Amino acid sequence: MSLPPDASPPTGATLNPAHARAIRATFKHVSELLDQATRVGRGDVGPFDRQRPDVSREEADRLTALVGEIHERMLQALERLGIAGPEPEVSARWSIRTSLLFSDIALSELSPEALRAYGVLGEAEGVAISTAARELRELVGHAMQAVQDPTVPPRPAPSSEAAKGA
Repeated sequence: MSLPPDASPPTGATLNPAHARAIRATFKHVSELLDQATRVGRGDVGPFDRQRPDVSREEADRLTALVGEIHERMLQALERLGIAGPEPEVSARWSIRTSLLFSDIALSELSPEALRAYGVLGEAEGVAISTAARELRELVGHAMQAVQDPTVPPRPAPSSEAAKGA
């Protein structure tokens, strides 16, 4: 059923709590997809993301405006249907720490021993992999400390000699 932006729900229709949860879950999922599209449209992609930045600034601005309108319409629809709006469920700090913890776990599993299952690995490559994983885990650990304690000072930039050896 598609309602115009200013329409009311049909009379006699009732939504039970399961309906409300399903609608909220759908809107949440759509919102996450739209936020990701906006992020990618702005060119806010990481070095390992699949997307290449091929959207113009004007297109990104239009997309951002439309996504804002879609978010607003979803909130209006919830209100018209008498469904409570979304509430933040998790602490941003907790979410960040969880992502960093999972990153640390993934890096802890990156070892020459684990990679031997994919084939023979030379000693020099094994050392380079171990070093990279250790250094990355140290950085992730520092990021976890920084989130837990805002007084943790920023790490100094690596020296050019250290960066060349990496």
